[in-house]
Formats: sequence, structure tokens, C-alpha cells
Amino acid sequence: MLTEKEIKRLRKLAGLSGEFAEYSMLFASIVLTVLGALLIYDTATHFMPLSEFLQMFDASPSGAYPHRVVWGMVAWTAGYMTLSFTLICWHCYSTFRRSRKLLLRLLETLQETAGAEHAAILSQIRPDSLNRSRRWMRLLFVGLILTATLGPLWIVGYDENLMTAAIRPFAKMGFASAQLKLARRYECGTGVAKDPKETVKWLRLAADKRNAHAQCRLACMYKNGNGLAKDYKEALGWFRRAAAQAEPIAEYNLGRFYALGLGVAEDGKEAMKWFRLSADHGESTGLNSIAWLYRNGKGVAQDYKEAAKWYRLAAERGDAWGATQLAALYSEGLGVAKDEREAIKWYRFAAEKGEAEAQRMLGVMYEDGRGVPKDDKEAFKWYRLAANQGNAAAQYKVAWFYGKGRAVKKDVEEASKWFHLSAERGYEDAQAKLGEIYEEAIVRATDYARGHAYKWLSLASKQGSTNATARLAVIMKGMTPEQIAEAKRREAESVPGKQADQK
Repeated sequence: MLTEKEIKRLRKLAGLSGEFAEYSMLFASIVLTVLGALLIYDTATHFMPLSEFLQMFDASPSGAYPHRVVWGMVAWTAGYMTLSFTLICWHCYSTFRRSRKLLLRLLETLQETAGAEHAAILSQIRPDSLNRSRRWMRLLFVGLILTATLGPLWIVGYDENLMTAAIRPFAKMGFASAQLKLARRYECGTGVAKDPKETVKWLRLAADKRNAHAQCRLACMYKNGNGLAKDYKEALGWFRRAAAQAEPIAEYNLGRFYALGLGVAEDGKEAMKWFRLSADHGESTGLNSIAWLYRNGKGVAQDYKEAAKWYRLAAERGDAWGATQLAALYSEGLGVAKDEREAIKWYRFAAEKGEAEAQRMLGVMYEDGRGVPKDDKEAFKWYRLAANQGNAAAQYKVAWFYGKGRAVKKDVEEASKWFHLSAERGYEDAQAKLGEIYEEAIVRATDYARGHAYKWLSLASKQGSTNATARLAVIMKGMTPEQIAEAKRREAESVPGKQADQK
């Protein structure tokens, strides 16, 4: 016969076993629930917004009812992928039930063989915790099924080819966000070969369904002539449709169209209206553009103080271009008290965010020792960062540093490379410098040198360089008509871009 002490140990063991099983099942269920929620969120953000997902329970934009097809696919995937999980879970559940029955039988046997006093103690042993554990086991079983169902969808989200294949059916059903995603994949060649025609096709379908992002993208393609013939009026129309839905990018672009007179008559007041709307809807470029209007007196009286106010608002929102322009005002003392240390602060803020013009200007400040101790190495570092992003003025300075051997080892070939890159981007000083270099090579009487000297000096001259104009006249005196014609042909083949003064 068991002693009272042994019975108490048995009761404690039963309680601990049940509690351990219960809390183990609880922990597993919580983990699986969180994992399932993350999978649902991740899958939803890959495929479509929640609002469009809910439309599947009503009607699609085309009037069909795709929810049966969608849930049919989900059910098929769930059934196929969870078969192994089901077998494993059922085995665990059966083992758990058998263990519980054996414990109950043991307790009943002990009660029957024990005396009255021991029977009273044994009657207090209730496997309630084991009953609760059984409920948690059921929840665990459901959690495993959900995990197995959503797992494949989650994996699809990280394979570009599978993701494109998964988006396509939703795009064909008429969901605008899926059409937009598919258009972007065709545009970038993500999970599918690049195809401008397919890009335009899916963008237009999404834009016709009043998707503001698709309307903006289509308008940009018309504005830039990217995949479509350049057409400012068509671009303006699509920007207007998107702006009617309070899309800040569209409002900003409408402001630019009016400010620059693209497809419409130039109108500073109308530009100001759209820029303000864009800024009100959270677009920092709208703030920069309002400042630009005040700085240049477009549609409003020129007011540097007001310009500084709007640039500061943009900079405080974290906008790198706004910070760059605010720094320039502090450096020049326009609208604010001149303060080169404050200028350095904002240039550095923008430069660390990757703004090329801010990096170049930080190089200038270090080279000249304005607001900071003079430091050629630090200057070259910032010039090089800006040059790597294609800033023509910075590329010229990098070439100059290499040519002089200042802060770096002198390297004529590297200097020539950066002079060419800068000149090809339309930077006047680089064009003049290259013309000078080739002019000096004329002493060796090579047609190649004459042709290139003419080309670069001519381009610099057209940008207003009087020195280049004078040098060009001297060179032309020693050239034959055939050489001049060949030099003009080379010049025509090189159409350098211009540095933008506004973003």
C-alpha cells in the first residue's frame, strides 16, 4: 500500500506534468499565432492592399466574383502542403491522449486498492490541467495548419519569378494595384524581361481605374518621353487626374509645369497654388519649390527671407535638397544673417544623406577654409563623393586635384578622365580646360588635337566663356575648311546635359 507521502508525490507529479504540457502548448500556440499574423501581413503587402483584398468577397472591378477561384487555390495549396504536418500532429495528439488515459487508470487503481484515508487523498487528484492541455493541443494543431498554408505564399514573395506569376492573375482580374505592380516589374525587368509596351499597357489599365500612382507614372513617361512619345499636354492631363485624388507628387508636377511653362502658359500664381497643395499633403519637394518661387521672384515678389523659411521647413522634414539650399542662403547671407558655421551644419546634414551638390559645396568650404579649418584631403574626399554621383562641377575639381597632385598623387591620365566626364556633362570650365589641353597638343600638328580643341572650345564658347571664344578664333585660323567641318561634326555628336538648378 502507498504511504500518504508517496501519494502526495504522485499528485504533485501529475500536477506538474499537466502544467508543463499546458504551458508548452500555450507557448507554441502563441508563437504560431504571431508567425501566422506576420505571414498574412507579408503576403498581403506583396500582393495587394487590404482594401482590394476585401473586394474579393464582394465583386471585382470587372464585375466578376474571383473569391471562389482565390480560395480554391488557397485550399488546394493548404491540403497539399499540410498533409505531412497533419500526420505528425495527429501522432503527437494520440500519444498525449494515451498518456492521459494511462494516468487516469493508474489513479483509479490506486483509489480502489487504497484505504479510506488514502482514497480521500487520491480523490483530490484531478487531471484538470491535462484537460486544458488537450485544448491547447488542438489550438497548436490549427496553428500548424495555418503555418503550412501561408508558408508557400510567403516563400513566393521572395522569388521574383514566382511573385510575378502570382501577381499576373490578380492583374488580369482587374485589380489596379496588381496591374501597377506588374507594370513596374516590366519596366524594371524584375522577374520578367523588360518590355516598354507591356509597361504602358498595364499602367494604362491601372490608370483608367483611377489608381493615382499609375496615373503619375504614366504622366512621367509622357513628360520624359520614356517608352512613349514626349507629350506635355498628355502628361498634364494625367497629372490633373491624379491631383484630383490629392496625390502630392501629381500636385508638385503640375506646379512645375506652370512654373516652367511646359504644355501651358507660364503662370507663377498657379504654380504656387499647386506647390502649396503638394506641401500640405506632405511632399517636401513642394516646400522646396515654394522657396524657389520666392527666391527667383516667380509669380511672387522676390523675398529671400520667405525663401529661407520654406527651405528650413523642408530641411527640418529631413529633405536633403532643402537643407542644401538653406545652407547656400546662410553662406551668402540671403534672407538670413551670414553664418558659415550654420551653412556647414546644413551642408553636412545633406551631404551625409547623399546629396551630391551638398557634398560638392562641403568640399568647397574645406578647400577655402570657410566655417571649418582648411583641409585639402577632406575637400578631395567630398569632391570625389559628389563626382561619383555625376556632379559635373565636382568632377572638374577632382580632375584639377589629380592634375596638380594636391591631396592625392599626381596622375595626368586620371585628371584627363575626370575632365572629359565633366566636359561631357556640359561644365564650361572643363570644356575650356580640355580645349586648352588639345590646343597645346596642336604644337605636335595632329588633326586629332585640332578637332578636339575646336569641339571643346566651341562648346565652352556657346556657354559664354570669352576666353574659349578667343582661343577658338586662334585655332580656326590654322584649320582647313575640311578640318572645321569634321570638328563641327564631332561637336554635334556631343550634346552635353546641363546642371539642374532646381529639384
